[in-house]
Parts: sequence; C-alpha cells; structure tokens
Amino acid sequence: MEIVAEYVETQSGRVERKKFNQMLEDAKQKRFEVVLVWKFNRFSRNQETSIVKKHLLRKIGVDVVSITQPIDKENLISNLAERITEVFDEHFSENLAQDTLRGQLEKTRQGYQMGMIPWGYVKVDGSVVLSEDSDKIRIAFEQFATGNYTLDQWVNKAHELGYQSKGKKVYKSRWYHMFRNTFYAGFVKWAGVKAKGKHQALVDSALFDKVQKILSERGHIQKVKRDYILVNLVWSLNANSKMVGHCGTARNGDVKRYYKSVLPLADKKYHYVNADQLENELTDFLLKIGISDKISVDNLPQLDDSLKLALKVAPSIGLLWPYLDFPAKNQLSKLVVKEHGLKVRGHNLKIIELNPPFCFDGGSTRYERPG
Repeated sequence: MEIVAEYVETQSGRVERKKFNQMLEDAKQKRFEVVLVWKFNRFSRNQETSIVKKHLLRKIGVDVVSITQPIDKENLISNLAERITEVFDEHFSENLAQDTLRGQLEKTRQGYQMGMIPWGYVKVDGSVVLSEDSDKIRIAFEQFATGNYTLDQWVNKAHELGYQSKGKKVYKSRWYHMFRNTFYAGFVKWAGVKAKGKHQALVDSALFDKVQKILSERGHIQKVKRDYILVNLVWSLNANSKMVGHCGTARNGDVKRYYKSVLPLADKKYHYVNADQLENELTDFLLKIGISDKISVDNLPQLDDSLKLALKVAPSIGLLWPYLDFPAKNQLSKLVVKEHGLKVRGHNLKIIELNPPFCFDGGSTRYERPG
C-alpha cells in the first residue's frame, strides 16, 4: 500500500477544516483510492457530513476505512454499526461543545477572560496584570477623549507619538476595537455574558463612556461589503489551489475584500487577488457569453421564472449582470461558470470554463486569454 498524502488537523472540527477540504479536492483529482482513518470520528463527528461526504467519495471510487473500526461493506449489520457509531460520535461532539461553552460562561461570570489578553495587559502566574505598556494605553484613551481627534486623525497622531504593536503601525480598525473593548474598563465578556473582571481596570467608567460617545459620533469605521459572488469558482494557477473569500486590512487602514488561495505558494505566502477587480473583470467577460440554445433555459430548475425570461431575451449575460442583486448574481454565476472554472494567474483572470448551454462567441465553453 502506498501512502500518497497525510491530512493532519489539530484544530476543532467546528471551524473550517482546510486539510479535510484539501483531501476532498485531491480525491476528485483521483490521487488515491482509500482514505484511511484511525477512527471514524476522525473523519467527521457530524452524522450528516459523514454520510454525505462518504457517499460523494464512494461515487468517485474512494472508500473510507477505519483502522480500529473495520467495517464489512457487504454486510448489512456492519453498515448499521457504522451508522450507530456516527450517531454516538455526533452526540458526543454536541455534548462536548455544550459543556465547553457552559464552562466558559461560568468562568466569565467569575471574572476570567476567555479570549485574547488585550494590549496593555500580560498574564503572570495565571493572573492578568498591567503590562509596561499600560500607561501608554491609558494615555491613548485620555487623548482621544479630549475630542480633538477623529479616529483617522488619532491613527496618525498615535503613530507620531510612537505607538507600535510588534514594531508595526497600529491601524484604524485596531484602535477602534481597542477603544470599544470593555476589558479596559474592568469587565469581561463572552458569548453575550458580561461580568466584572478579576483584573485591574485601566480606565474608569467615566473616561470609557466618554470615548464611546466620541466613537459613536466621529469614529465609524468603514463598512465593507463581504459578499463573495465567486466562492467555489476561483482557482489559483500559481498555487494550484481553490481560492476563498478573505477580508484584510491594507497598510492605510482600509478594509479590502480578496480571494485567497487555500494552499500556499512555494515561498509559503498565499496568492491574493482583489475581489472587486476580479468580479469587475468577470463582468467584461460576461458580455461575450451567450446561450447556445435559448429553449434549454426552461430546463434550468435553479432559476426563477423572471430570470429565465430575461436570459431568453438578453443577447448576453453581461447585459443582465448590472441589474441583478447579489443573490441573483451568486445564483447565475454558479450556473454559468464551472466549479473552479475561473483560473487566475497573478492578478489576472486567464481562463474561464463554462457550463453548457452557456458559451462564448463561436460556441466554445472555454476561453483562454493570450499571453
């Protein structure tokens, strides 16, 4: 038996399982015939996920085998035992999550911090105490409370005064969340529960409330649209990986949308493409996309009647695009473009692969940009 790859995950299965998703992608590429796990709950503790993903793998000729829980696939009793194991695993996972949250909320009520320790504090022998930077943070609250600064102005002023975090400039979104953090006023919060903390408050309630008032009036941070129309459609040719929606902060403090490769490049960095640029670039291509057989639109059950009618009369998808809302764009893009059919190299869209009956001028379902 040849081991093709190992997919090791150390984080909770309740967050995005990047290695698990990569395993599914590799299975689609026929890299292996068997997924070997120690126990079935290492595959998934969620019964629905386990059943669906195993079924999808079996459809493409890949089986899931447990080393410690061997199952005879031809034996009805063995298959029943596998389903029972999945039910118990999911029940255990749900109880564990509930018990964990219950414990976290109880610790919060006792005054303990559950999340990260904020700037200005440090943990010593299990207790949260003021750090050597605490006076700087207190002065920041006092300076901003004068009302002499907008949040943008304070970012620049703080940089002039030498405020740095790990040697880097502190940007607008970081200051905003720091000034909003009730931990500095002596409170802890977790999952909707707020309690008096065991730590020493860095600022008093009057100063904290004054800062909140100024933030409400003058400190709004930029609201960024975080809808990603092209999720599951974008593929990085540089990283040979699918790309997912990602929101990041630019050096000037502005929040930007990107598509980011799931796998790193050779230099261990990730491939990023500006989401607005890519989505606008797709709009230009959509002007070249028509429907090879207008009658076949009636056979597309994913579309509502109004969109079907529009597709019948529109000479191209691109002419419709500006008039569609996000749900309609999301629906239509996944119908028109193949999964991972938008191939990106560098910052540019290089290849587009379409689902029939959609096609480019000339009837082709594939377009490759020269160069």
